[in-house]
Amino acid sequence: MRIGGGLHGFDPGAPGHGLLPVLTLATRVAGLRRAQRGDRVGYGGTHAVAADTTLALLPCGYADGLSRAHWDGAHVLLGGRLVPVVGHVSMNQMVVDAGDAAVALGDEVVLLGVQGDQRVRPEQRAAPGCSAYEVTALLRPDLPRRHHGLPAAAAIR
Repeated sequence: MRIGGGLHGFDPGAPGHGLLPVLTLATRVAGLRRAQRGDRVGYGGTHAVAADTTLALLPCGYADGLSRAHWDGAHVLLGGRLVPVVGHVSMNQMVVDAGDAAVALGDEVVLLGVQGDQRVRPEQRAAPGCSAYEVTALLRPDLPRRHHGLPAAAAIR
C-alpha cells in the first residue's frame, strides 16, 4: 500500500481495498463559443470540429499541473456527463466539446472526482507508461483547496 495514493483514495498497485476517492479537481466554465463543422481549436489548430457544437473554455492548463501528456484528449465531467478535451491543453486554459447540451458560464466542470453518477479517477488520466501519482503530484501546490467533512456513510470506523 502506498499511503500517498491511499490518502487520495487510490492505489493502482493494490486495487480492491475499498478505498474511497476523496480528491475532486474542479473548475468553472469561463467562456462559451458556438463552433461550426471544420472550425479549428487549440495551438496551431490541432483539432478540427467534426460537427456543429458548443465549445466551453476552462481556466486551467499546464501551468496548473495539467500536463498535455495526461490531459490532451481526456474526458471531464460537465453536467454529469463525460465530454472531451479538444485541441492541446494551453498554459492557462483548455477547451472541451460540450456538444448540444445546455451549458452556461459558471457551470462546474469536474476534472477529477464525481459529478452525478459519473466519476473520473487519476488512474484514468495517467498517460501510457506513467503513474496515476504523476497526475496528482503535478498539480500546482497553490491551487485553491477546500476541505470537506466526510459524509456519515463514509466515516472511518
